Amino acid sequence: MLAMSQATRQLALTPPSGGPGGPHTMPCDGGGSMVITMGPFSPPQDNVFRTSSRIEFRDCRNQTVTINGDPYLETSGEFVMPALGGTESTSTSRMTGGMRFDNGGVQGRVRFDCTIVSRMRLVPGAPPEVSTTATGTTTFEQPLGSTPVVRPCGPA
Repeated sequence: MLAMSQATRQLALTPPSGGPGGPHTMPCDGGGSMVITMGPFSPPQDNVFRTSSRIEFRDCRNQTVTINGDPYLETSGEFVMPALGGTESTSTSRMTGGMRFDNGGVQGRVRFDCTIVSRMRLVPGAPPEVSTTATGTTTFEQPLGSTPVVRPCGPA
């Protein structure tokens, strides 16, 4: 999770070197790199905005952990704005893919198949009503070959 957070932070702080969508190669704090590709972006249609990105980890090191893509993480998002006069918007984010990691000589992997949907409804004279649901699973296997642990996506 720390490496994914680092990738997001670096992308926000680093000017694009590979054009607007990338690929952007960024160093990891302890060595190795991440390759981030944004898009393709579709033009907004009917108040709907769509995004996508892909992160490949290449011997990305942070403290005692080395991360590689299995083969990569892919995210997509959709934001539905309220129509003129409408009061409700919806944001959907989906993450799939996986990573392999080595933590102090113990190898493992994690696979994501998660969707998070947030809805916001504006109510006159009251705070916005916000609801979030998470579906899907995150599968951990450490050490490799052990029985995988499957957890639901979202807050624990």
